[in-house]
Amino acid sequence: MYRFGRIVFANYRRFNNLRNQVEFAPKKFNLKSPIKFISGASIFSYFGSTKTDEKLENEEESELIMTMKRGILSVMRSEYDKAEQLYHLALRNAQSVNNEPAVTYIYDLMANLAYELGQLPKAEKLFVSVMQRLMEKDKAEEDDIRLLHISSKIAHIAYQQENFDKALVGYQYVLEKIQKRDYLNEENYHELYGMVKNLIGQAFIAMNKYPEAKVALEEAHVIFKKYKDEMTDDGVILLNNLSCVCAELKQYESSLRYLNEAIEIAKKIEIDDLSPYHINLGMLYLKQKLIEKARVSCSMGWKLASKYENKEAIKAAERCLDEVKKATS
Repeated sequence: MYRFGRIVFANYRRFNNLRNQVEFAPKKFNLKSPIKFISGASIFSYFGSTKTDEKLENEEESELIMTMKRGILSVMRSEYDKAEQLYHLALRNAQSVNNEPAVTYIYDLMANLAYELGQLPKAEKLFVSVMQRLMEKDKAEEDDIRLLHISSKIAHIAYQQENFDKALVGYQYVLEKIQKRDYLNEENYHELYGMVKNLIGQAFIAMNKYPEAKVALEEAHVIFKKYKDEMTDDGVILLNNLSCVCAELKQYESSLRYLNEAIEIAKKIEIDDLSPYHINLGMLYLKQKLIEKARVSCSMGWKLASKYENKEAIKAAERCLDEVKKATS
């Protein structure tokens, strides 16, 4: 029988809380703010530099800033080979002027790029290097938000490699460090707590531990709503996964509620390919023996999947329609 289709965060940075690189600013820096473009002056402020404006005009430093900016923009444009070349050039420049904060930041950029490209062993090695530099050069403590972000990323790399036990150990480590703080009153830590709960839910789903997954995802959803706008693709994905977990637990009313909410938001934010959601809806109707509604939803899923050439969804829709035929024969 067709299995309810959860939407997995195949890429860690797909989840909005983790879309950007770890930020190496002073603690007062707003970790929520997405860094889409960094001006030259703000880069050095970001590194905590106390140099004067005149010093910022230094040719070598200006070249470093521009190279980093070009690398970041190349990633935004999906020009990954170009970005990697620029990051290596920036790294050499940073090392030549002994700018240790810049070196650390560039290693982090390189780590995230490797992660984006699915080069997981390389990404893990680079993330470990960043952590070591933060502890040695910046004297970061174990509960430093930057270290915890990286620790959760390394745990998620284990998840992507299907080493779920290792991933859960890593996630739990991060939660334990957060829980030792007054995290309910510290927005950055509370938001990270919710993000890790979401990832724990994903791991439990992969391990077919649905009751545990539901608890984790529901907690993540509450925190997500507190800090993020639900009218995003990330909110839709989280609702869909909650729906799928409830379906596996035969809690069909809750599953239907979460899924309909996901579909309504997806329509409002104009997500193009809604085929997986309609297929899931069709399967839910089948479970409730609402055959005609199931037929309509599965047909809509097939139509959308065909339009957007989603081969996996096409197969799922066809299986869904086969189940409808069996139910009416």
